Amino acid sequence: MADIELLDAWRMWLDGQQIARETWNGWPILYWGRAGKIAAFAGGLTIILDLLGPEKIAQIGLHIRRTLYRKPDEPRDNTVSGWILITAVFTAASALHFLVVVPLMNEFTDLDTLFHWYFLILAFVAEVFAVGTAITLAGLLFSWVLTAGTPGFVVRLLATVSLVVGFHFDLLAS
Repeated sequence: MADIELLDAWRMWLDGQQIARETWNGWPILYWGRAGKIAAFAGGLTIILDLLGPEKIAQIGLHIRRTLYRKPDEPRDNTVSGWILITAVFTAASALHFLVVVPLMNEFTDLDTLFHWYFLILAFVAEVFAVGTAITLAGLLFSWVLTAGTPGFVVRLLATVSLVVGFHFDLLAS
């Protein structure tokens, strides 16, 4: 199947045709739509973090650091923010797993059923660690950008662009 141009894709979409299986730059529009959902979510999350403010984000980051890197003899502090972080990591990893990894594995592999499930489980465990690391690094980056005295204009601009471009591809794939 040949790639279609983006303007042709919009014309087809406006005519009511289903274009999720068409390709653009070698990837199905459906995958572009999924990436758009993730980009729009990241842009919206940045806006929410901006509304929270740098002080609250720094407090949450400090609490997470104390929770993750506590000394063995210190009592564990099970608060809501720790559970929110755990929920966010597993939600993001599950979304990544079921929206991207499972369809790609089903499309590009022909493993036996047992090995297929084993590989999916290993991939999910790796995704949980990767997403946890990414969320931690993103939190540190946001905290640094918002508290380092630099204006948050660049972050707000990137969030807006991410939201608009992500929504564009999500809408196109619908």
